[in-house]
Amino acid sequence: MEDFKLKMLFNRKQTIFMLLPFIAIIFSTLVFFYIEFKPSLSSMEQELSRFSYKKIAVIRKQPVTVTHSESPMELSARVQKDFPLIPLSEIFPQETKKEKKVLLILISDNRKMAIINDIVVREGDKIDHGMVKKIEKNRVLIKEKEGEEWIGIRCTELQR
Repeated sequence: MEDFKLKMLFNRKQTIFMLLPFIAIIFSTLVFFYIEFKPSLSSMEQELSRFSYKKIAVIRKQPVTVTHSESPMELSARVQKDFPLIPLSEIFPQETKKEKKVLLILISDNRKMAIINDIVVREGDKIDHGMVKKIEKNRVLIKEKEGEEWIGIRCTELQR
């Protein structure tokens, strides 16, 4: 009889041990169902997580040179007498076309780059009012509205 009680006790413990994971799952499901938890991400973080990485075309615009403009305000003659009679274009002349200088040319297996006026460019890049058409070992071809211009690299030796 005592042997039978030990087997029953062992079977009861074994049964409880086997049912314990299922009871834990049911209990945790009920807890999560009735308790409201705050989202793990803030609203800003949720917005950032919806960001999609799409390629965006960047349009590079060249600066526009204004040759003539009039004042949008009508000024009386009394106020206008205090303005200088010399036009500002004579006081501050417009920038002349800057001479392009090739400082460095780098050509590797699949890459051609040059530094023109402290700007790193590749074939097809725009610089000032032109486009870099071709980069060769000692010169760069720039195409502008006026035509094409080859600019050679300038070598200066160090003076001792």
